[in-house]
Amino acid sequence: MSQSISDKVYIKLRDSIITGEISNREIILEQSIADKFGISKITARGILKQLCHEKYLNCYPRKGYLVNEITHEQCRKIQQLRYQIEALALRLIASQNLSKGLTTLKQILEKQNFSKDPYQTINTQFHLALAKLSGNQYIYDVLYPYLGYVARYAITSIERGRFSRENNYHHEIVSSLENNDINAALNYLRLDLQLKENEI
Repeated sequence: MSQSISDKVYIKLRDSIITGEISNREIILEQSIADKFGISKITARGILKQLCHEKYLNCYPRKGYLVNEITHEQCRKIQQLRYQIEALALRLIASQNLSKGLTTLKQILEKQNFSKDPYQTINTQFHLALAKLSGNQYIYDVLYPYLGYVARYAITSIERGRFSRENNYHHEIVSSLENNDINAALNYLRLDLQLKENEI
């Protein structure tokens, strides 16, 4: 099924926010969005309100919209929530025989990917694949926007040194699942999300 123009504009704006193409100092006006994308002002307002609802934007009546900047503390809290969501995914995966699914995870990790799209990075693909493997669609649906928030934080704050690029623990998570060692998998997930033991 093809996407509506409204969906396409929403995705374009959302991705422009995530990548930092739209800065947190740029005032976004409904009429400007309508003119830029050839849509009605009412449609533009609906898209911008949806982005506000999803915490990508803040609305300032009679002034416009600004990107909702994610602070270091907010990112840490999102990572804490992600841990709980992804820990459930790992437990569900461990309770099933998913050798084919683990092969899919390995294939993702073998890819060379230089995409600037946060949703196409190896890291994002890996974590979303874990959510899919769990067999619980709601885990994927809940996790998806949080990965966007963290990717946006990483992309927009890296120059200011507020986000460290630690080594990931994807291979260790897969190996732990292969060995049916859920405790090790959960610990590597915590390390991957850069959380201390007292933060989970």
